[in-house]
Amino acid sequence: MLEYFVMMLLLFQFKHYYIDFVDQTMDEVNGKGIYGDWFGLRHSLKHAVATLICVLIDRKSTRLNSSHT
Repeated sequence: MLEYFVMMLLLFQFKHYYIDFVDQTMDEVNGKGIYGDWFGLRHSLKHAVATLICVLIDRKSTRLNSSHT
């Protein structure tokens, strides 16, 4: 169980690092503080999609691990 939480924490930390530092454009940085700005919304959408991918990866790995016990 602890391994599961550590794996998910690492997965979400990597996702956050990638979206915020590697993939973020300067337009997104400037638009994050403006309500309704497309660049800020795009940045939030990237986080949402990447979070969904992390959850789907988790569901797949949990399903695979539970079938072997």
